Amino acid sequence: MLDRRRTTALTALALVASLAACAGGGGALAPSAASHGAIALNQSRALPADSPTPTPTPAPLLAQVGELLGNVVGCAASLTTAGCHLLQNASAGATTTFQNGLGAADLRAAYGLAPVQPGAVANGPAIAVVVAYDNPNAEHDLATYRAAFGLPACTSANGCFARLFNGGALLKPQQSAWAMESDTDLAMASAACPTCKLILVESPNSEISTLAHAEDLAAAQHPVAIGNSYGVPENQQARAFASHWNHPGIAITASAGDAKTPTFPATLSSVTAVGGSVLVKDATTVRGWTEAVWGNTGAGCSATEPRPSWQTNAFGCTNRAVADVSAVAAANPGIAIYDSNAGGWIVVNGTSVAAPFVAGLYAAAADYPATATGAARLYANAAHLNPLPAGTSYTLGTPNGLAAF
Repeated sequence: MLDRRRTTALTALALVASLAACAGGGGALAPSAASHGAIALNQSRALPADSPTPTPTPAPLLAQVGELLGNVVGCAASLTTAGCHLLQNASAGATTTFQNGLGAADLRAAYGLAPVQPGAVANGPAIAVVVAYDNPNAEHDLATYRAAFGLPACTSANGCFARLFNGGALLKPQQSAWAMESDTDLAMASAACPTCKLILVESPNSEISTLAHAEDLAAAQHPVAIGNSYGVPENQQARAFASHWNHPGIAITASAGDAKTPTFPATLSSVTAVGGSVLVKDATTVRGWTEAVWGNTGAGCSATEPRPSWQTNAFGCTNRAVADVSAVAAANPGIAIYDSNAGGWIVVNGTSVAAPFVAGLYAAAADYPATATGAARLYANAAHLNPLPAGTSYTLGTPNGLAAF
């Protein structure tokens, strides 16, 4: 586990190199974005615990290293290699029991969902999540998370959990950052819909073209919803694969990004783009929580995607506005997950938390129209969402029960 006190130049350089290597199968530090090479870092910054105010534009690469020692970027992106929108709070070390961050019960209470009933069985609608690389510990880590919060067992033995590998290769490459992503996705889908079945679809790499085919494999399982917690900068190369995230009758969610600009595939009109919020317990409010726009959420006007007819509030955008709905993504207090590779219970944040949670809400509601794509239902039912205070989020609000879904 990284330590804030390790600030020597050697440590800094090692961290930069390791983060750059997370992009695809990368090794050396990638070229700059100006030369159309890999974006070495997801430049998200954690917000102070007492303020949802957006932080300044990040400093150059080496100047960010001290900050990243406290909030580590999982995997980076290039124009055609997806990055996961997930950060680990390295200052909250791994623990053997749940101690830090928000748990499943917190999330359910914050978003107007009833407590899980004793004796509940996970035999409901299916949620698929699509990730890159293999996570052989996924079922174990999921079981640990669900047991800690009293969620019904979801295993391959009882028919609730399935893990599919797109491509069928005998050698399934692994990457710890993406394993953390899959653990997060499964945990958040579980928190939103404890009785839903879960399908983990793994792609052999993080190329957007390969993930596109994994999306098709997920859709072929006929889930109610598919969660995607990754993205690339908007570009025509990626957009050539847009049809793979268009499956009528399946609610497809995509995280909007953690660097203040929207990413693909969240910009597509066929998906629900999910942004991030700052969620804090507050006993002085009727809700018991206060929520504000997360300053680093992916948000804005798409450069390539036309505005869909159902987007009745485009926040001044001529093209598609992102995001449609938001949920918790900020680092303070962060979200608890269990990840064997990281040593146990850790705290994470980013819109990778929000997208699978919203996919779980769609599945729990089980009311997505058979011919629908995108977020039309949310715009028609926006009055049933929690409004967010003014901010540059381009979002309708956050979940308040299932009525909007």
